Amino acid sequence: MTSEEDVRDFLLRFNRSVEESYLIVVPREKNLRIFTRLGLDIDDVEHFIRELSVRQYSEGPLVDEDGSEGEIWIFGMRIQMIDFYIKLKLSEDAKCLSFHAAEHLMEFPYEGIEDEDD
Repeated sequence: MTSEEDVRDFLLRFNRSVEESYLIVVPREKNLRIFTRLGLDIDDVEHFIRELSVRQYSEGPLVDEDGSEGEIWIFGMRIQMIDFYIKLKLSEDAKCLSFHAAEHLMEFPYEGIEDEDD
């Protein structure tokens, strides 16, 4: 199982990549539909992603199904009473592949821990 330290390290590296460059949000239909429904924009999505913590970790690192380089991590977050599925990829760029309502029950192995920032 991925350690808490590994999750923290990923979030740190991902956020650093966003700061040094920018966040790419993949314009998938599911993503765009929920953005419109809730009145979210890219800045909102970036804010939510930058607020992710170890407690919201669900899975990863995973290999991209398309075989491309980089690591994929899955997180979840509750926004406006909706459980969100958030899939991030870190390679040359920081990408948000998915940011939409969760379609299945997600597990959070570190949900009960205290974050270092708490």
